[in-house]
This record gives sequence, structure tokens and C-alpha cells, in this order.
Amino acid sequence: MKFLKYTGVFIVFIAASYFGLVFMAPSKLTFQVNEDFNAPIETVFSSMTDPSILPQWVEGIDSFSAENVIIPKVGDQYKLYFQGENSMVMNKTVLLYEANKLYSTHGSINDFFDWDEKIAFVALDSNRTRVSNIVTLKSLSQKTRLLMYAEETHKKNVAGNYVKLKKLIE
Repeated sequence: MKFLKYTGVFIVFIAASYFGLVFMAPSKLTFQVNEDFNAPIETVFSSMTDPSILPQWVEGIDSFSAENVIIPKVGDQYKLYFQGENSMVMNKTVLLYEANKLYSTHGSINDFFDWDEKIAFVALDSNRTRVSNIVTLKSLSQKTRLLMYAEETHKKNVAGNYVKLKKLIE
């Protein structure tokens, strides 16, 4: 009988700990990733804003679909399809497009998270470009709030994607 009592207390303690972690997790995470490219600003900007080449350098994206997105403009929408067993679709909307200067998008995966990014491009010289990307990740459900604890992982993933892009354009 005592064994059942202690087992019950232990299970209640574990459940309370888990729900405490979930409810105390932040619902929003903001981080910044900077990267320097050895390529002209025009090349870097066009490579980062063209959704048709995203599957070549962004980890996990299998394909994309869009209607007439050759040169993105504010309000354009496209979909990114993530590969894997539980494939997901991110709906992206272009919020800001200033050629060779700024690019901002809002992405959303239903019942998972919103991914907003604001990317600034600065020409260091004629053949070097600095990219500053500010990402805001917002959880859309209680079950994804634990992802907000993984800030370093999100930074490493974005930086890893930039390394792939460097190999593609440099």
C-alpha cells in the first residue's frame, strides 16, 4: 500500500514538473544571426530572396510553391514544404522588400509556430556582404512552447543554412 502511495506522489511530481516547464516557457523567442559573405550584395540578396532556391540551402525544405514569384514584392505569398515523416507546410508572406537592403517575411505553420525574419544587407566592399537576420519565433500552441528553450539550436540551424548558402554562391 505504501508503495502505491509513493508511486502516486512520484507521478504527480513528474506531471507537475512537466506542466510547470510548459507553462513557464516563453511563448516568443527573438535571436539574431550575422554572417559575412564573399560575394557582391546583389548575388547574396537575390539568393536569399528567391524562394525557388531555398530547398538548395535551407535544411529540411523539400520544395516550394508560389504563383508568379520571380522577383518578390510586398504581399507576395508562397508555401514551403518541409520533408520528413510528419511533413509540414509553412505559409510565407513578404512583408518588406527593398532591393539589396532589406527583406522581411512572416511564416506560419498552423498550430505550430510563427517565424518572422527581418534581414538587413550591408555591402562591406564591392565583393563582401554582411547579412544580419533578426528572427522572432512565436509558439502557437502549448505543445510547442518547449521549443522556445532551444535558442542556441535555432541559431546554429540558421548559421548552418548560411554556410550552405556560402558554398552555393561563393
